[in-house]
Amino acid sequence: MKEQINVLYVGDSEFECGIFIKGFNAFFVTDFHDDSHWLKDALERDSAIRTIHMHCHAATDDFPRTTEELSKYRVLVLSDVGSDTLAIYAGKLPPYRVPLGPNRLEAIEDFVHKGGGFIMVGGYLSFAGLHGMARYHDTPVEKCLPVNILPYDDRVEVPQGFTFEVTKPDHPIMAEIPWKEADFQLLGYNKLMLKDGASLLATYKGDPIVAAWEYGEGRAMIFASDPAPHWVGNFKDWKYYSRFWIRAIKWLAGTI
Repeated sequence: MKEQINVLYVGDSEFECGIFIKGFNAFFVTDFHDDSHWLKDALERDSAIRTIHMHCHAATDDFPRTTEELSKYRVLVLSDVGSDTLAIYAGKLPPYRVPLGPNRLEAIEDFVHKGGGFIMVGGYLSFAGLHGMARYHDTPVEKCLPVNILPYDDRVEVPQGFTFEVTKPDHPIMAEIPWKEADFQLLGYNKLMLKDGASLLATYKGDPIVAAWEYGEGRAMIFASDPAPHWVGNFKDWKYYSRFWIRAIKWLAGTI
């Protein structure tokens, strides 16, 4: 029987609000987008991985508050969810309750240091993000990642498409995947700076796209592009897309 790997996957969802203007009249329309199914479907191909997904709007209240609560999971995935969502608690109206609650960014760092697995995946609200709003620079989360995060907007748009160069094809995350046959193209990524001691697994123009390291008793990695549109391009359609994510999760969990 395979050892089960419980994964908490947070992010890749948003509400959309638009205004229709027809002459003197205007009205609002709203919609909800859940882009998490690309990664969830990929991981569900391995019966050993059990993925619990948490939408961005739910994370403010429901994200684990302590290392002990996080330790119910082997691996944490943050994708396109800003640090404010985790650092700030909902309902901050008078009368204020002091303190508001534990520092959940510190809990993530402690979770990894004590043996957990963690990956941050790129997007407009990952790392620094759009206008720097993701704000993970100089936080405890940055401390446990294998990269340094810029303090300003770090997005790199590549509308012409690109395929990253795999620098360590024998690393357990990248192994058993025919990268030389890759015919996909990504459309953008977050620009990051590799830390000393980290392993660079894939790069584009010298920027880390996949990087990993061991931190304390745990493991952490980054994928600087997106698992979902639009940056994912047609990587999501590549037949080895699922294998890459499964191997990443298993390495983070320490099973490969």
